[in-house]
Amino acid sequence: MKKEKTDIKNAADGFQFLGFNFTGRKGEVFLPPETRLLKKPLYLTEPYIFLTVNSNALVVKKKGEIVYSVPLRRISEIMIMEKSVFSSTLIAKCTKMGIPITVALNSGYFINTIRPDSKQFFLRSSLHAQKYFNLSEAELLDIAKDIALSKMNNYQTLFQQRYQVGFNRIFKVLKRIKERLESAGSLEEVRGLEGYAARQIYSFFNIIIDNPAFHIRKRQRRPPDRINSLLNFGSYLLFSRLNAALRAAGLNPYLGFLHSPADNYESLVSDLVDIFRPRLERFIVRLINLKVITESDFVENEGGFYLNKEGKHKYLSHFEAELNRHPKSQTLPLKNQLALQVQIIKNWVEKDGSLIFYRWEK
Repeated sequence: MKKEKTDIKNAADGFQFLGFNFTGRKGEVFLPPETRLLKKPLYLTEPYIFLTVNSNALVVKKKGEIVYSVPLRRISEIMIMEKSVFSSTLIAKCTKMGIPITVALNSGYFINTIRPDSKQFFLRSSLHAQKYFNLSEAELLDIAKDIALSKMNNYQTLFQQRYQVGFNRIFKVLKRIKERLESAGSLEEVRGLEGYAARQIYSFFNIIIDNPAFHIRKRQRRPPDRINSLLNFGSYLLFSRLNAALRAAGLNPYLGFLHSPADNYESLVSDLVDIFRPRLERFIVRLINLKVITESDFVENEGGFYLNKEGKHKYLSHFEAELNRHPKSQTLPLKNQLALQVQIIKNWVEKDGSLIFYRWEK
């Protein structure tokens, strides 16, 4: 047995063996092998294009000219990020082949996901709602706490990996917040503590960002400065991927625990984005510190800064590489961790499995 190919892990964390990805204590395969691993998402960042199908290939046209063509069998999902037109033939083909189409505008404003459906998906969605609304207030509170604690744990891991002088203060702050979360008596208190923690966390981010042009002054959506533009864009990509995965699994993305299901947005998706946000933000800090993304990759528009065409392409290329990167300390790459989290929720709905959330270990 080769030492570099041997490891001991908790089975609940998932593991890979002979090309198969396993999760849970029963070793259930949660991703089909072979063909799924060869598929990749297709990001369309060019405005005013027309998408259609020629036989079994996606064809992208601009001003009547074909600019791109790719076999549909190689696509896991289509993400349209600018104003475009697409044919009903494409929708029909993607529905048949199980390829979700996500539509967004302005490099981050989510519109909708067109995902394949079936009787099974609707039955599962109904079962999900029944399971959710049968939870007691105490059970809902415990799940919301677990999500918030997972988020705090994952930020603590981020700061431990990028340790700098002065980080002992944020560790103490996170410890106090986690103690208060565990004893919180209401969802409102949990949400308040989670928001307070986010403000404290971002106040320490500038210590690990080398370029002062990207220092965080205030976390805001609009109009964004350069760092907020990167954070917003990354959150959108993560949100879109998780949203499409939940919908494709037949789960209801609006039934959140930490984020209120009464709000008119996919609150469950927002719950999951928060858990994985520290992984995303470490990636963004790396892009800045390695000078992959610089000030020249932005254009100023309506008082805010947005990635230009070249900047978007660099960001998306490195984002996909990050999803597929296999960290030494992790059994699975990030894209598989996302899929595993969705599968855990699906098992909770269908098989009364344990509802656990991703914990990023150092």
